[in-house]
Amino acid sequence: MNYQIDESYTSDLLNVSLDNTDSILTQRHSVITKTHNLNEQISNKKTLWDIAIENEKYKLTKISADNERGVITISPYRNGKIKEITTNKQILIEATSLVLVNSECDIQYSKKEFYINKNLNLLIIDNFNSLFINGYDDIIEIELDENQRTIINENYLIGFEESVETQKIAKHPDSTHALSGPGKIYLHTQNILNSKYLED
Repeated sequence: MNYQIDESYTSDLLNVSLDNTDSILTQRHSVITKTHNLNEQISNKKTLWDIAIENEKYKLTKISADNERGVITISPYRNGKIKEITTNKQILIEATSLVLVNSECDIQYSKKEFYINKNLNLLIIDNFNSLFINGYDDIIEIELDENQRTIINENYLIGFEESVETQKIAKHPDSTHALSGPGKIYLHTQNILNSKYLED
């Protein structure tokens, strides 16, 4: 699979070229163009987004090449930037931020009620080799060292590695969490103004 992030528009587009052995999962409503030789089917790997909004267009769709190279263009849910995630660890991400992941990955719902906002839900994604997420404005990746902690408003948090520990802060608004390393976290760039770093 080859890809190119097109930053020439207000919101990034992801152009993906699939060989005959490639298949991907993406949000169905995000597909804006694809060549005729690509097969598309609704994936049985539903996201929490599918459950929250019972509309066929919001389901995950599986797209695969049919004996020859095919091209697809994806416009993500949010008007913002696209970032490729490069980690070999299990990752938890907010469901609507998912742009693309290889179909052989493991996706499951997080039973943890992390977000106060009921429209936001966490997906657990593992065993992936291609993963792209989307956020408002630029996306920043921060790696926390062991015992390093940051306090973040949940509305500005896209995702984090499974090694990161989370805890709600009682003395702050209910939507505020303390995240402790080691591990990487992913934020909307515009939201970094609403976070501060603390060391234990």
